[in-house]
Amino acid sequence: MCLGPNNTSRRRQPGHCRVDEAGLDALDIAVLAVVRLVCQSFAQPDSQAWTRCLAIAVEAFPAERSTETLVAVLDLVQAMRRYRTEGFRFSNPDCANCSMFLSENEQQLLGAVVAARRGQDSTLHAHAMVLCEGHSAGELLECARALGLLLDGVSNTHEMVH
Repeated sequence: MCLGPNNTSRRRQPGHCRVDEAGLDALDIAVLAVVRLVCQSFAQPDSQAWTRCLAIAVEAFPAERSTETLVAVLDLVQAMRRYRTEGFRFSNPDCANCSMFLSENEQQLLGAVVAARRGQDSTLHAHAMVLCEGHSAGELLECARALGLLLDGVSNTHEMVH
């Protein structure tokens, strides 16, 4: 449900949390932005939202790794999509209000990314199993770890988003 200007409901949906209260740093926020645009491209192909992903990657990630990091995010989304039978719920990246909230699915995906970055293997496995709906999560684990290594190598001078 869109919480944008045409909808008077601006309350948090059950299971959603605010992006600025999730303890995410600038790199996590960039990953979220790319994930949302990729998902929007699948949900609304005519939007061609994927075309904006490279600009985000170039701005958020070091130039020498921006394309590689973008591909790693795309690989992670594709790995997840191969094993999910239910749709992936994401907030509309083009709605100023909606984009302030993380859906439960987005929380799980970013939880996997953060766990991979921190080397928290048990937490990564838990998020991966939920994301893959109990199916084999090996490919998603591999993709999350690869992305985590790329992001871990970035000197992140950005402050945590509050």
